[in-house]
Amino acid sequence: LIKSGTLTPHLAAQLWLYAEGLGVKPANIIISGGPGTGKTTLLNALLSFIPENERIVVIEDTLELNTSLEENCSRLESDEETTLADLVKNSLRMRPDRIIVGEVRGREAEDLMTAMNIGKYCMGTLHASTARETIMRLENEPMNVPEVLVNLVDVFVIMRRYNIDGRIQRIVGELVETAGMERKMVLLSMLWSYDLVKGQFQESSVSSIYRDRLVQISGKSAKQIIEEVRARANLIAVLLERNITDTKAVTGICRKFATDHQAVISELGLKKEDLLRL
Repeated sequence: LIKSGTLTPHLAAQLWLYAEGLGVKPANIIISGGPGTGKTTLLNALLSFIPENERIVVIEDTLELNTSLEENCSRLESDEETTLADLVKNSLRMRPDRIIVGEVRGREAEDLMTAMNIGKYCMGTLHASTARETIMRLENEPMNVPEVLVNLVDVFVIMRRYNIDGRIQRIVGELVETAGMERKMVLLSMLWSYDLVKGQFQESSVSSIYRDRLVQISGKSAKQIIEEVRARANLIAVLLERNITDTKAVTGICRKFATDHQAVISELGLKKEDLLRL
């Protein structure tokens, strides 16, 4: 994805932080975009960042996600008699740590938000072009999610499809966090966006609502979390430089790094300062 220009190492590291949450509080993530923008592909990539000790339930209409590397994963597929909403409700009886819905488009949306409300970490995709449009779709027919529950989503990742120099390019167009509520409206904070004219990703805000929440429960300072994201971005850059792109290899390195930085640094023949370089 980085090679194709979909995102940068720093954006990938930020998504890694969201998906893994320092082992304390992963983010609830909705990936939105139009048809063919790469939503499922990105969701597949994020599976590499989920801690291996988590119990995962994956729910889809058609099995598309690659869970071959997940040792503690249950896959549920809807059919004519069993809807996605039925599967999301019943998945709670399986005591999952994380629920992943391949494509959210109906009544299952409210059940997914209810799962977030009782402490389950959730991820999914949805058809919408912007973060605000995603919220509007969630709050209206046929999803009908109360706005107070929509606020439980921590991050909206907006995928876009551009025609650049005659070539189709799939890009993370926006990275947006929720920032509480005001007058029954979910507030949004844009962190990153893609400038099509300049052809580059731009950091829209250095502050992060999610990072502030993580500070309160992780015992780490904001500076430490910022350095952690930078270290992860540089690790991803090193893997890219060395052409280590195999899913199994990348997943193994990322999961080990999340729990034992020094082991990965030693295995790759690096120094700690290499991962904190500017």
